[in-house]
Amino acid sequence: MPALVAWAGTAATITREPWLVGGLAASCIAAGVVLRARPLAALVLLATGLTLLASAAHGSVRTAGPVPGWAAAGTHARMEGVVLAEPVVLTRPGQDAVTVIVRVRLERVTARGQTARVSSPVLVRGDERWRELGWRDRVRFDGGLRAADPGQREVAVVRAEMPEVDPRPPWLRSTDHMRAGLREACAGLPADSRGLLPGLVVGDTSGTPPELTDAMTETGMSHLSAVSGEIAHRT
Repeated sequence: MPALVAWAGTAATITREPWLVGGLAASCIAAGVVLRARPLAALVLLATGLTLLASAAHGSVRTAGPVPGWAAAGTHARMEGVVLAEPVVLTRPGQDAVTVIVRVRLERVTARGQTARVSSPVLVRGDERWRELGWRDRVRFDGGLRAADPGQREVAVVRAEMPEVDPRPPWLRSTDHMRAGLREACAGLPADSRGLLPGLVVGDTSGTPPELTDAMTETGMSHLSAVSGEIAHRT
């Protein structure tokens, strides 16, 4: 019971501002201490408060640094980071060109004569040169930052130019086989299950149907498989 409530509370506030989540955490912890004579209620409140506190700390790290401000100003930057999930290729009827969506955690950003070390998740929009990237690839690229939509886990959206990709180390090449094997094992399932299972297990959303992504985003369940933000930038 305490773990279930704590998980639900964290899931419900995962896209909220860190200061708000931190305030809720403090309130839950304080209430748990006050209600210590009622062990179950106190345990639920303390578990929820501590989980929310961890979530707030993570959110503070995610939004720290200059990236959100640069994005709001539409700044062009040089970026370096790590790919968080397989690319999602989007096509438009009657057009040969594709748009590739890649979730990247920025670790180093240079703009306006300043270089900053960050840990900022962004949603990259690139051309077909981005479609061959793999999970955990380290990339460097130039691009224009802009603000993400409210409620997204990503702090910015990037219109990216051609990526420079570091060679994949052996341990990552071995994980590629496992991730590809999971996709193959799901190949016979219905479309939703085929796309959702790899997303839940390893964060691979490359096969998630657009309708399922829409439904998960609308119901607040996008955090389960890292599909947050994918829909908002399809056009």
